[in-house]
Amino acid sequence: MFHGLKWLHKYIPNYGWAIVVLTLVINMVLFPLRISSYKTTLKMQRVAPEIKQIQERYKKYKMNDPRKAEMNKEVMAIYSREGSIRSAAAFKCSCRCLSGLG
Repeated sequence: MFHGLKWLHKYIPNYGWAIVVLTLVINMVLFPLRISSYKTTLKMQRVAPEIKQIQERYKKYKMNDPRKAEMNKEVMAIYSREGSIRSAAAFKCSCRCLSGLG
């Protein structure tokens, strides 16, 4: 990033304005990622009550209980029904499924 600032300083002699321009360029590059993140967050908020309800139903079981795997299947079914929810929660749920196999 420093090299980019130095390169930009060749064309914009003021470091303050060079930093502003570099910040704008970085924000424009990362904008598509930010939009997809917002969309995923909205989907997660929409399904959160359903997932919370499922977790409440299964919270009395221990982690290594086979019924917890059923909970994970239900949660993953909700994620797949909503379509392309890629989140840490989905990853954590799939890890729990795999850890139950071992």
